Amino acid sequence: METIRVPFSRELRSFLTEIGYSHIYSFGIVIEPNEIEDSETYLLIPLRPGDPRILYEETDKIVEELSSNDVFDMADGDEFISFVLELPEDEFAIFNQNK
Repeated sequence: METIRVPFSRELRSFLTEIGYSHIYSFGIVIEPNEIEDSETYLLIPLRPGDPRILYEETDKIVEELSSNDVFDMADGDEFISFVLELPEDEFAIFNQNK
């Protein structure tokens, strides 16, 4: 399955809920601040109910419900922090068709 990384947004958050995802897994920083970029970029992975990463507590990674305030804050972004979502290309194509 091919995946794509796209900027996370409220529209994508709503779409993920519509197609059966329930949580977001924050994989961590994928781009560190440097001389060119002054912001950190975090990678988010959507999870469906039953995914074992939802209940796995012995990790430094963060799992949030899609309906949580923290996920809405992620979707809104920040001046020094950005979030990219990794999802299957076919699902992103459906998202683009529905825009």
